[in-house]
Amino acid sequence: MKGGSHRFSGGRRGFTLVELLAVIVVVGLLLGLGTGGLLRVLRGRNTTAAANMTMQQIALAQQTALSSSRRVKLEVIELPDPSEPAVKVFRMLRTQVFHPRDRRWLPQGAPVYLPQGVKADPDRSTLLDANRLTPLTDVKAGDAVYEARAAVITFYANGRTSLDPNGKQTLTLEDSHNAGDSITIQIDPVSGRTRTFRP
Repeated sequence: MKGGSHRFSGGRRGFTLVELLAVIVVVGLLLGLGTGGLLRVLRGRNTTAAANMTMQQIALAQQTALSSSRRVKLEVIELPDPSEPAVKVFRMLRTQVFHPRDRRWLPQGAPVYLPQGVKADPDRSTLLDANRLTPLTDVKAGDAVYEARAAVITFYANGRTSLDPNGKQTLTLEDSHNAGDSITIQIDPVSGRTRTFRP
């Protein structure tokens, strides 16, 4: 067959170096943009996890008060920041139950710590008003015992709280590793119910 040698003359050709470089640059840009967004989402999960943890502790304290017919208090405690020990931040939650026979408060379960980098912001939390904080001398964290300050919510056997019913009670949590990422928990002083807001 004549012209058989020309059968593949119009066949496929390979990519040029310039085309390959262009594809690599575009893929790199897309990965860079996607990674930044993914990091923001992952970091935002820390404050969400902290808010869920805090609301669970509030609900647990209230349920314990109702089921045991005893006073139960939840403390939001200020401790040294693990990454900067000279700085104190509100990062521990501790629940205690009042035992009438012993006439003292005893721990209910282990203390709970907010995820690393997340702290309660006293400037944006009415619950952490400096005039209403309680001094503590017996806060055990790890192997150390600290003097500390705490915001205290007491739940009574009827489910009500010790919070001022005439004001808004809020606790704002922020991630120090992710500027601008915060979530505010509003606590109903009468029912003890919680809801969250993001700025």
